Amino acid sequence: MAGSSAESVEIQARGSVDDNLDVLDYMDDDPLDSSESSLLPESNQPESDEQIVSTVYLICLTISTGGLQVIWTAIMSQGSPYLSSLDVPAYLISLVWLAGPLSGALVQPYVGILSDRCQHALGRRRPFIIFGTIATIICILALPWTTDLISFLFTIYQGEPEGKAAMICKGMMAAVWIWALNIAIQPVQGGLRAIIVDCAPKSQQVKACAYASIAAGIGSILGYTAGYVSLPKYVPWLGNTQLKGLCFVASVALGSTVAMTCLTVEEKRYVDLEGNLKRKSFLATFSQIYRSIRTVPRRIKQICVVQFFAWLGWFPFLFYVTTARYLGDIYQSEHQPISKKTTTFFFPNPTPLPPSPHSIRHATFIMILFATVSLLTNLTLPHLTESVSASSTKTKPRSRFRIPGLTLPLTWTLSHILSSILIFCTLISSSFLPTSILVSLLGISWAVTQWIPLALINLEIANSQSATASKSRQRTRNAPDGEELQAGTILGLYNISIATPQIVAAVQGSAVFWMLGRVGVMGGEAMGWVIRLGSLAALVAAVGCERLL
Repeated sequence: MAGSSAESVEIQARGSVDDNLDVLDYMDDDPLDSSESSLLPESNQPESDEQIVSTVYLICLTISTGGLQVIWTAIMSQGSPYLSSLDVPAYLISLVWLAGPLSGALVQPYVGILSDRCQHALGRRRPFIIFGTIATIICILALPWTTDLISFLFTIYQGEPEGKAAMICKGMMAAVWIWALNIAIQPVQGGLRAIIVDCAPKSQQVKACAYASIAAGIGSILGYTAGYVSLPKYVPWLGNTQLKGLCFVASVALGSTVAMTCLTVEEKRYVDLEGNLKRKSFLATFSQIYRSIRTVPRRIKQICVVQFFAWLGWFPFLFYVTTARYLGDIYQSEHQPISKKTTTFFFPNPTPLPPSPHSIRHATFIMILFATVSLLTNLTLPHLTESVSASSTKTKPRSRFRIPGLTLPLTWTLSHILSSILIFCTLISSSFLPTSILVSLLGISWAVTQWIPLALINLEIANSQSATASKSRQRTRNAPDGEELQAGTILGLYNISIATPQIVAAVQGSAVFWMLGRVGVMGGEAMGWVIRLGSLAALVAAVGCERLL
């Protein structure tokens, strides 16, 4: 009996030790903790004991989104005029801009899977964010200095720095740098999205995404303002061209914000102690991406479908309006002397003149208003909407300003309807001032697009983490590869739903331009029709949102 009693005490003691170790698995931040063998280690923390982080922490976590937005604004607003100044044909400029959606559809999902499996001491996301930032800064600083470098080399070798051969070389090098820049941005963008999922508590995911949208709005205002101000005039030490100064400002913005995020955010290190992960080939990794498309939850699939149609509508707007081509063309045609206007329908000009710098300046000012409206929406809308859908909320809205029943999916649906109406209204008004007002109001829908879809995706991943935490640890360890939602992989698929429609919209836009050109409709008028087609896609997106309600 004594021996049996001793064995019983020993078993109880072992059970107590095991229970204590299970508790320590949730609390210990030791990099070698076996609890981190899951690809979503944060899910091991019980929801009831979820730690709430401070507002300052969330700001540091999301501020890099603003720095990245300055990069996008700089390249979108000045990239096409820069290539045009190098005598790059318009059809080649369109091919250059395919770099963004192609790299977004191929590179970012691949990097997302790699980051999910990364066991670096800095964490899973920060290595990709840091090295991607360094590559991005190198590319964007090299881009505006391409002309000087080529001219210098031609001068050394007794060539014509402004001759035809030199201009071809300048255009080719500029295109190469733009492609390299779009590829380098992908690990930064994907990493910044995934680190929000990893490091923000489930209850603060929507708030974190709102902060990221606010940071993006501030970055847009900074980027457009820097493009509006004559940088060579006021800060000549940044460079003798507008693009040089703007690229320098963008690189400083990205570098400083990424440094703030990486130095302040605590990211757990993932260590595969049980050897569940095997090194996969390049093709095997891509096969995992498209296999994940079939296995993701239905709600995430629906969000991606809605985003596909939403971006069919947004891409023409972002490509032609934010680059100041559409508004600049309207302003120029409205204010140039009548004797210089062309009757494009009866006597079409096959190569319409690009907007003048003065026209682009006025168009850029309208984009500042667009970004300002977007920022104001991001600041106010989170206080009006419920943080989660009505079907899953367990708490009453804390803010007295919140509108009962105004969930995130409903707000997203209304934004699609609003954008469709505003874009279609450009058909009624073809003058500069009314069109500028419509473009500015589209900032409301753009703010929703930047915030709510990503918030819904993050909530789905966070809910998966909570579900995983509620299961037994033994089942979690024995789960087959791919059962749990992995942030990098899911966000990579989400980016495919954004990048793929951009390619489709680019091809569709080319077809529309060709057909309109056959009847003499060119320039800003043709751009307007391409943009208006997006209103139909926005309506389809609104219908798709109904399934999320």
